[in-house]
Amino acid sequence: MVEQSTEAMNDPLLNSVLAYWQQLRGARAMPRRQEIDPVALPRPSLPHLFLVQVDCHSFRYSLVGTAIELQYGMSMAGRLLQDPPGGADEAAIVAQYRETVEARRPTYCEHDFINTRELPLHCRRLVLPLSFDGAAVTDLFGVCVFLPRNRSP
Repeated sequence: MVEQSTEAMNDPLLNSVLAYWQQLRGARAMPRRQEIDPVALPRPSLPHLFLVQVDCHSFRYSLVGTAIELQYGMSMAGRLLQDPPGGADEAAIVAQYRETVEARRPTYCEHDFINTRELPLHCRRLVLPLSFDGAAVTDLFGVCVFLPRNRSP
């Protein structure tokens, strides 16, 4: 996993979702979950979005876009991420979610991924904190884009 600054993002879809989140939060540390309006989001982002409930150090998907579920080959809504994680990709996801919660700021990472059809992909993931009370992170909102990559020799 390669963690990078959100300034390093070179993906128009991820940048548009980050701009939406920044507009919602205004001068606050983060917006509330209830403020996320699917109608106001950039239309092409909807299949790539996810929403995760945060409870102490566990993470449960409450909404997952079809483009993400297609790569994982399963319905993910209601799924709890394991601790310890079940695989390398899950470990990268848990680490990024924890960083977002602890830092209370957006995080961005890239990593390689093998989907359920054994296709090598490159994943770009932006994770954004949400809060009910403006202080503690209660949910994570994000976007995940998968790009083809060449197999390594």
